[in-house]
Amino acid sequence: MHAMRQPERTLRHWAPITPASAALADIVTTWADIRTSAAAQMPVTHRYIPRPGAVLSFQYGDRLTLSLANVAATRRSYLVGPASVSPLITAGGDVRAVTVTLSPWGAARLLAMPMHALCNQHVDLADLFGAVAVGDIEARLDDAVDATARWTIVSDFLLARLSTRPAPAATALPLKAIYAIILASGGTLPVTALCNAAESSPRQLERQFLATIGLSPKVVSRLVRLQHALALFEQGLPWTAIAFEAGLCDQAHLIREFHSLMGIPPGAMRTADSRRGLAIAMLDERVLRLGLAPASYISCPQS
Repeated sequence: MHAMRQPERTLRHWAPITPASAALADIVTTWADIRTSAAAQMPVTHRYIPRPGAVLSFQYGDRLTLSLANVAATRRSYLVGPASVSPLITAGGDVRAVTVTLSPWGAARLLAMPMHALCNQHVDLADLFGAVAVGDIEARLDDAVDATARWTIVSDFLLARLSTRPAPAATALPLKAIYAIILASGGTLPVTALCNAAESSPRQLERQFLATIGLSPKVVSRLVRLQHALALFEQGLPWTAIAFEAGLCDQAHLIREFHSLMGIPPGAMRTADSRRGLAIAMLDERVLRLGLAPASYISCPQS
């Protein structure tokens, strides 16, 4: 008598951008080939770290349920816009996807639309790119032999899409330079300092950020500060030290920020599942500062 086959263990294959995708270097920060099986298991909900920049996910497995800013929907291939609160994604079956994390300005370039319209939104890719085009990609991904072939399908689609977009117009403000300053400071600089660096008014800087990134400079700074706090958590620092190192007034301020941005208190990150999730959650902002290899967008499972 054969032993009952155990459900396939979760398998995530993460890969950085390949050299052949150099043309996407300013648009895409990381991509992930995700293949998991949740057969005979209860649905699992993952809480994602909010971040600037949109995420595209080309799904060719079972549908997922997304929840963001109290709006939930079941989707196949989807986009999550720039988020100032944690998206929740529930998988109850086989997950097969190629997920692309765009740079903070990548979605504006790819979609040619103001990003504030997608802030804290999740939408079907079919509504953005057309049902026929997205359906064709999903079918080809299902037939592809390996992760490299799947990434080639998606990157070719993104390159073709970019070729139809007008060249980016010169902006009045050095947005990328200001974003780099926010990263270098760990999100601790006040908006007035950013305005001085950009030689602009607060309103002018905010308009530029909202149109291109989808979030205000203040919110972007808060997210970078949160990411810095999570990186310190991974190093094993106590929360009081984390609050100080992340430029927060005290632990009470840290707790308020976690509740506001993550939807959970810091103490909820102490579970084994959350620590395992954070091990693959080195966000691109952090790896750019530390010079590490890019990793994924996925964060801790929701308890």
